[in-house]
Amino acid sequence: MLSRLHNDYLFFLFALLLFLPSCKKDEDKLPPVVTISSPKPSSTVDGDFGFLVEGTIADNENIKHMQIKLESVSSSNYSTYFKEIPINKGAIDFVKEVLIENEDFIAGYYNLSVTAFDGTNIGVASVRIYVNYEPIKFLGCLSAIEYNNQTVVNWFNPDNGIDSLYGQASVSFGGLAVNSKRKLYILAEKDQRNITAREKVVNNPVWSISNTKLSSSYQYKSLYTFNNLIYALSYNSEIEIFNRDGIRQNVISTRYRPIKMAKTSNKIYTIEQASTNKYYMGEYNEIGVLLNHIFLNFYPVGIEGQKSGDVYVLGNFNNLGKLMEYKSKASAFNELQNFNYELSSSCYCDGKLYFNSISGSFYEFSIGFNNGIQRASGVYSDLMKCHESTKQLYYNHSSQGNWGIIDVRNNAKIYQGNYASKVLGIEFLYSR
Repeated sequence: MLSRLHNDYLFFLFALLLFLPSCKKDEDKLPPVVTISSPKPSSTVDGDFGFLVEGTIADNENIKHMQIKLESVSSSNYSTYFKEIPINKGAIDFVKEVLIENEDFIAGYYNLSVTAFDGTNIGVASVRIYVNYEPIKFLGCLSAIEYNNQTVVNWFNPDNGIDSLYGQASVSFGGLAVNSKRKLYILAEKDQRNITAREKVVNNPVWSISNTKLSSSYQYKSLYTFNNLIYALSYNSEIEIFNRDGIRQNVISTRYRPIKMAKTSNKIYTIEQASTNKYYMGEYNEIGVLLNHIFLNFYPVGIEGQKSGDVYVLGNFNNLGKLMEYKSKASAFNELQNFNYELSSSCYCDGKLYFNSISGSFYEFSIGFNNGIQRASGVYSDLMKCHESTKQLYYNHSSQGNWGIIDVRNNAKIYQGNYASKVLGIEFLYSR
């Protein structure tokens, strides 16, 4: 009897194993359906000031993200445009702006494609269009200093090596941005809670935004520009986003005071200050939803976004430097390297990470070199900004009015100027 029961049990188990695969959920084989309603095939669009791509995406599953691409139809034209946008919906009507900021982009015929991903399948729609585009020229660097209760903005012209006055305003400095197409410089006015765009030299306000919050802690920390938008960091635990014509686009509520930020293709990363000695890294999607918040057990001096979507965070602990890397897909924060010196600033330039020590040495990060590869000396900076096309890195002096340029291709310090007060903001100027 026991033997028979045992055989019956084995038969049941065998049948169950055969049956289980048939219970597995059917694999999704339906790709998203993508349509482009505008621009129309063979139409001409304005690439100088941006154009809209409109259409629909539908799928039986949630759409994870979409991509917009411009790829030249000419084999001799290597210009491209790429943007990735998170979705996480089953169907959308989209209206997305294409803003071309590549200095090497040229006019011509392009295949405009919209690609949707649902996690398993890919759907694509494309149209051939002509993109009008007048190349932009790099005019140099604007630097802002606060001196005698006003902010002075100077312009360095790389063609002749001359510094000249660009504008000035009787405001306490809270950040600098530029609208090159309209020859405007944009200042965040820390104490007045305003952001104002002013005309070159004559300083007449063209547009102004005032924040209505009257909290005494409210003031602007800095301005950042990404994809033709201005991100205004405030001590009121907010990031205000508006375009360069002064129209507010969004407000992101951060958990603590944002003091630095970086942006990748679809994420916003912040360094936030909770108290005097307590800092966090925040991860947000493009519309401001908090995705992750990580305590930093060191004093951060820089956060740099990589093309991969990951970020570097640099800082100091017990008078020694520290380099961390956050892997966005894995949501993993890893320690890459410790240094036997303190760090003062950092910059991501030409696909490489650069940073300098408080003792004045400028380094390039490379795995296997415990203290980095020293590229220059005499660099005392807490602010760096890279001009990608020329591979030149502009930097200030951490306490004096000096500033300079490093050509990262040959590690040459090619220019140094001097102002009456410390440089607080650096922005690049372009023109058509």
